[in-house]
Amino acid sequence: MRFGIRPQALLLTLIPLASLLVMLALTGLLAEQTQQGVAATQRLADVLQTSAQMSRTITAASISVQQYMKTKRVADLAPYELARVTLPAQTRSFAAELRGSTILAPTAMAYSRNLLLTMNLLTGYLEAYRRGGAKAARVFALSPSVRRLTTKSQFVALLYGQ
Repeated sequence: MRFGIRPQALLLTLIPLASLLVMLALTGLLAEQTQQGVAATQRLADVLQTSAQMSRTITAASISVQQYMKTKRVADLAPYELARVTLPAQTRSFAAELRGSTILAPTAMAYSRNLLLTMNLLTGYLEAYRRGGAKAARVFALSPSVRRLTTKSQFVALLYGQ
């Protein structure tokens, strides 16, 4: 069978064109996969940033209570008061952000509960101090129920890498 010049020219044109179309389709698929990877990476970065912010909030609250106990200046409790007001909303938002993730949601819930537990313990400690000074705060901190909660909180922190 003999082909003329036109069919050969047509084949020489169609084969590279088909190759280009396949490569274009593969490039589009790879671009979509890359976008999904970027979106997942950005989501994880946002989660880590939110987690770090909540950790800084509770740390600032703890430092402010310690400072208040040294100076007795109510102004030193400003970071504590801010944390007391903002931390519940931060933890709800954090947990809601990860609610759909089967991997991250349980960790987010445990982390959020642990931060709220820590804030409640800090509040109890401060209230004990206000009622009876350093001795009352020490009695509160060494009470069996607080020690159990503290141990649980430390275990959760270790488990989830806080």
